[in-house]
Amino acid sequence: MTGLFQIVRLAPQALAAGAIALLWIRDDVNPGHWLLMLGLAIAISSILSLVYIFRTRRIRASPRWLPPRELVVGARGAFVLVVGSQVIYQLDRVVVASRMDSRSVGYYAVSTAAAGACALFGQSVGMVTFSMLRETGSAVSRARLIRRGVVTALIITGCLSLVLVVVTPTLIRYFYGPEFLPASTATRILLVSSVPLAADFLLVHAALSVGVARGAARIQLLAGLLTVGLLGVATSLDNLALVSAVSVVAYILSAALLFRLVMRSSIAQPERS
Repeated sequence: MTGLFQIVRLAPQALAAGAIALLWIRDDVNPGHWLLMLGLAIAISSILSLVYIFRTRRIRASPRWLPPRELVVGARGAFVLVVGSQVIYQLDRVVVASRMDSRSVGYYAVSTAAAGACALFGQSVGMVTFSMLRETGSAVSRARLIRRGVVTALIITGCLSLVLVVVTPTLIRYFYGPEFLPASTATRILLVSSVPLAADFLLVHAALSVGVARGAARIQLLAGLLTVGLLGVATSLDNLALVSAVSVVAYILSAALLFRLVMRSSIAQPERS
């Protein structure tokens, strides 16, 4: 089922990329059109797959490129955790946009773009490792696989963030212009936060694989409440560096608690044949 999971995960994104490429070829620069096409491409492809899977209760063969019902039923149970984690990852942007001036919002957008790109590398490598998790029968092997994926993500993201921290002002000046150089401090702090963020992202998926979505959701709720509280204080002081530091604290706490939960649960699970 691992290959099918990757198809379900990547097919909507591929369709969205195709829609954006079409707009680019047509030289359409209307941001409303871009957002509309992006949303429709992802939504339509996902909805069509779900409708086809649940079309009837009759037993009949489905095309190989469509996911089986078991995968969708499992995804339904994971919906709250996955959506909740994505909400938490966006909380800082929402609070900054609603409580700080437009100049600070622009600086923070530059910072989050750099940190998100950095975390993406570690997440991608870790997901390749985690794609084998459901096919691993031994409890010890599962724990070792999770640990290896997390450590790999931490090393890759850490090394990349270290390089980017050093050259942050140069990159900001090149891509955004010298007027955005005041975002350098916040960008450097968020680059540090991208290291635990990469691990947190992977551990959410590991929690789904080992069947502890409820426990992980409670940890995410705790991290979300902490984030909102600390962001309220940081934004009231009008300090982007403090706002960025909130992400470091929240992601480290969340990743540490998720790692503890996932490792205990993976070892406690029965052996798979």
